[in-house]
Amino acid sequence: MAFTPILQINGTNVPVGFRQPSKYQVSEYDVSDENAGRTSDGAMQKNLLGKCLKVEMSWNVLNSTQAQILFSAFTANQYFTVKLYSPYAAGYVEKQFYVGDRSAPCYSAALDIWQNIAFNIIQRTPD
Repeated sequence: MAFTPILQINGTNVPVGFRQPSKYQVSEYDVSDENAGRTSDGAMQKNLLGKCLKVEMSWNVLNSTQAQILFSAFTANQYFTVKLYSPYAAGYVEKQFYVGDRSAPCYSAALDIWQNIAFNIIQRTPD
């Protein structure tokens, strides 16, 4: 059985053809409060509120219909819940995300092929 990093969006199973992106990169970053920074003695005051995930994904060689289905799944709502694999949890997690910038470079207009459909999803609130 193939590794499936993306299982569900808003409780609905992701179509099989979209479960395995060509690129799937998970980053975890710290979210600090507005008073975070260095003090006059140079010590860092992190004031950590929590951590968030950012997931960079891309799919190669999709036609226009497939690209539209993919974009719609991640942009139908401003915020959406995704069940996906996180190496930081060593398993599947379900979190609320929003979508970042999206790109769809055309490979061949004559063949209706889009190359490297890409976007990021970013966790809405820190854990």
